[in-house]
Amino acid sequence: LTRGNWSIGALGIFQDEDRTGIESSVELAAGYSNVLRPNVHANIGVLFAHTPGAGDVFDVSADGATDIELFAGLDFDLPLTPSLYTYYSPVSDLLFIEGKASYGLELSEAWSSFTGFTLGLSEGGDAAYQYAQIGSALTYAVSDTLSVFGSINGGLSTADTFADTNFNARQPETQDAPQSSGVWGSIGFVTTF
Repeated sequence: LTRGNWSIGALGIFQDEDRTGIESSVELAAGYSNVLRPNVHANIGVLFAHTPGAGDVFDVSADGATDIELFAGLDFDLPLTPSLYTYYSPVSDLLFIEGKASYGLELSEAWSSFTGFTLGLSEGGDAAYQYAQIGSALTYAVSDTLSVFGSINGGLSTADTFADTNFNARQPETQDAPQSSGVWGSIGFVTTF
């Protein structure tokens, strides 16, 4: 939801916890955007992430169910729409810096594709690592306010930051430690009001 330079949004991430071992979560974000130059937009805001299965919504701590991140970044209206963002969590004392580039292609009036690439680094605690991700999505516009999508993604990290999805949660002995690379898919919908 956007009004003037202000925006708020919500994202639900629903996981098959029996298969992945990862719990579902809900994220709420609020931000402010301003045009610095004709091709440069500055954004600041806050992200509130809660994992319902991990505890109470007000359990805001490094091991708690809720995390808060402050973010600031620049978006550039240039080819490949590059951006540079920093995220900081005062709860877990982690700093992330991410650079992104993406390309979208309209395939028809209703179909479009999107490919994006991310490079990032994390600092703080014992979480110092670098990572790269690439993803591609196919989107279908159901209406002016609703789209559905499917995506395939992959990533590499200098630390074991990707969940091990090659196990059966009903047989814990098949679970390995997290991995330094991963491939995953997603399906979802996007709506605007």
